[in-house]
Amino acid sequence: FVYGELGPDVLRAIGLQHLLGASASGRWL
Repeated sequence: FVYGELGPDVLRAIGLQHLLGASASGRWL
């Protein structure tokens, strides 16, 4: 699996989901 094969929009979406998930989990810890 190569990230380069994905478009920047996909990487951005994954990054946003990761940040939102991290902030949400950190908020509830």
